[in-house]
Amino acid sequence: MPFDILTGEKMDIKDKVAVITGGASGLGLATAKLLKEKGAKLMLLDLNEDNAKAAVEELGDISDYSITNVIEEDSVKAAIDKTVEKFGGVNI
Repeated sequence: MPFDILTGEKMDIKDKVAVITGGASGLGLATAKLLKEKGAKLMLLDLNEDNAKAAVEELGDISDYSITNVIEEDSVKAAIDKTVEKFGGVNI
């Protein structure tokens, strides 16, 4: 179980919903893979649809993506709405 360095307690993220910006490649995708190993559900926010589709195909049913520009408020709101609709909420 992951260790929370702020509280000194172990964190359980199984079945928690994580929103990951830049989640279709690089550090974002690496983060998504780590969270998947710990049992989290994943919403990948990215601008590159081809990369996002490939990442979701690799990660499986516990993931989805939203084409999102994080500097545009409406784009972020739409991504969060999609996350809530798909997974029932956001935890991480």
